[in-house]
Amino acid sequence: MEITKKTASDCANYIADTLKPVLRLNDWSFDWRFEQMDRHAEGSVTMGQAHVDYNRLEVVIFVDTFRHEDDFVEFVDTLRHEVLHATHFMWSRAINIFREMVPDGFEALAAAYWADACEEHVAYFGRILDTLGYDVETLAEGFTARLAEQAK
Repeated sequence: MEITKKTASDCANYIADTLKPVLRLNDWSFDWRFEQMDRHAEGSVTMGQAHVDYNRLEVVIFVDTFRHEDDFVEFVDTLRHEVLHATHFMWSRAINIFREMVPDGFEALAAAYWADACEEHVAYFGRILDTLGYDVETLAEGFTARLAEQAK
């Protein structure tokens, strides 16, 4: 399936709407941005990135559709992964308090540990979703079925 901006937007909303009740994120809003993303300094490629405002229950998610090379299942995996970053809200208060306690000069180290913990948390929640029937393939099939139904 070609990943156009319309398809990307429709699929992203489908993924968010499907997962919000499961993840208890009903009051959250997701703002999707589909644009080219830069490589990291070490050369790794960013396919998506979530900017989460835990106080306002809002997420702005950037996804580079071109990096997925029309691999729709991989694209759905990125969408699901970025939605899962909203589940860190339970830790936001603790990390903000921790940041106040970090001595000057150690902010980068604390940020690296937080980023690593976030990715581990997302991977863990992803495995839970897999066992509950919200695996990437099933979500992709659900969206494709919705498109086919709308085309009738």
